[in-house]
Amino acid sequence: MEKIGYYAVIGLLRALAYLPFGVLYLLSDIICFFVHDVFHYRVKMVRKNLSLAFPDTNQDDIHQLEIKFYRHLCDIMVENVKLLHISDKDMHRRFVVAGMKLPEKAALEGRPVFLLIGHMGNWEWMQECANRVEAPSVHSAIYHPLHSNIFDRVMKTIRLKRCPQATLIPMKKTARALIRIHKENDTFSCVFITDQRPYRHDLKHWMTFLNQDTPYFVGAEEIGRHVNAKLLTARITKPRRGHYRVDLLDIQPPEESIPSKDNYPYMEMFMHLLEQNIKEQPELYLWTHNRWRYQRTPANCQ
Repeated sequence: MEKIGYYAVIGLLRALAYLPFGVLYLLSDIICFFVHDVFHYRVKMVRKNLSLAFPDTNQDDIHQLEIKFYRHLCDIMVENVKLLHISDKDMHRRFVVAGMKLPEKAALEGRPVFLLIGHMGNWEWMQECANRVEAPSVHSAIYHPLHSNIFDRVMKTIRLKRCPQATLIPMKKTARALIRIHKENDTFSCVFITDQRPYRHDLKHWMTFLNQDTPYFVGAEEIGRHVNAKLLTARITKPRRGHYRVDLLDIQPPEESIPSKDNYPYMEMFMHLLEQNIKEQPELYLWTHNRWRYQRTPANCQ
C-alpha cells in the first residue's frame, strides 16, 4: 500500500509539474485563500512570531507581512512541484547564484564546503547550487525525515530531481555520515538548514535573534572543525515572483573570537547574517514554526 500511495502522489505531482508557472501561481493563489482565510493554518503562531520579531511594527503592518508570507509559502509549494519538470534554461533564469568562486577556492585547497542556510526564500531550490559549481563534485545535504514514509519518499524524489548525484543524510546520522564522506573524499559540499529549534535536551547555546532569546544548533561548526571545512552562508532575495537571487558569503566571525567547546563564533555569525537577510524581506522567512517555545534558564544555557 505504501508503494501504491507513493506512485499515486508522485504521479499527480508530476502531472502538475507540466503546467506553466502562470497556471501554477494561479493555483498558489487559490491554495493561499484556503490555507489562510478558510483553515487559518497556524495564523496565530505566525502573528505571534512576527510581533515578537518586530515589536516596533504596528499591527496593520504585521497583518500585511502575514499576508505576504502566506502568499510566498504557497508559492514555495508549487515551485517545488515544478522541480519535477523544469528546464535548465528556465532554472538558470529564475535562480541566479553569485559567489561560486568561494566553494571552488575551498575545493582547490582540498577542504570540504559547508553551506549554512535558514528557512529563507525557497530553501528546496538551494540544491541547484551544486549544478553551478565545477568543484567540489561530491554533494550532500542534511534533511529531517518526515513522519509519513510516503511523503518522505516523495520529498526525496523532488529534492534529488535536479541534483541526482547528491546524498541526502538524515539529521540524526549527520556526524557519522560526513566523517565517512570526508574519509573517501578530501573535498565535498554539504547543505545544512540550521536555524531550527534544538531538541529540549540540547538547549545549551543561546543568543539574541530577532529580538528574542533563541537556542541554536552548533553541529555544523563542530563537524566543520573536525574536517577543516569552509563555512559559507547565503543571502537570499526574491526580486519578483518566481525569481530568486542567491549570494554566497564567507562566514567571518570577529578576529578576537576563539572557537572552543563553549564558543561557536561561526554559528553566531551565521545567525547574525540570517537575521540581516530576514529584515530585508521578512515575508521570505518561515514563520509557522514555534521557534521560541523554550525559555532560557540557568540550567539550559552556557
